Amino acid sequence: MHKIAVDVDGVLLDFDGAWKLHAELALHRRLARVSGAYDLGDRYGLSGDEVAAGWQKFHELHGWGGCATLPGAVEAVMAQISTGAEIHVISAMNPRAIDWRIRRLRELGISGTLHVPPRKARSVYVNWDKGPLLRQIRPAFYADDQWPHCRAAREAGVPFVAHIHADHDGHGEPVAGVTEYGSLAEALAAFGAERTAGEIRPRKTA
Repeated sequence: MHKIAVDVDGVLLDFDGAWKLHAELALHRRLARVSGAYDLGDRYGLSGDEVAAGWQKFHELHGWGGCATLPGAVEAVMAQISTGAEIHVISAMNPRAIDWRIRRLRELGISGTLHVPPRKARSVYVNWDKGPLLRQIRPAFYADDQWPHCRAAREAGVPFVAHIHADHDGHGEPVAGVTEYGSLAEALAAFGAERTAGEIRPRKTA
């Protein structure tokens, strides 16, 4: 049995669309992208107070439990399950909303284990460290929409690391050895092809 680990927001579920909808409800106006930035304020041209209002509405209406699926993502995960894969979902999110995220994953038929990484006490660049979890899980595949988490996966020795383009800048610079894909389905198809060809090899941790 092989292990598959995936990020949720921007990989499996459409966080951006859900957050934008809640922010529009909070601010009583339509929002338009003004940049491809990862930061939501920069992405939508919002002030700090406006972003905070968007987050408040998102939490009020349990936005974590209502994100739509990204095209082909759930089907690709289910296809892996059908081959005997063990699914691990890693979501950097507010721990108070975990139950809503679990409920959403179950609605989609994904019964894999949900992991929430510990938040870094002091970090300017990325506030969550997925490296320790990935070292513990030891998946053959990991996909994320943020470059820093892809780097952590490489350093954790994950053999196949995929960066999923989620219509933002990835919160950092590209990582050597990590290929960018347009979707989780595309990345898992490439992983499946390499696995069938026997090209997936364990990597030493950094």
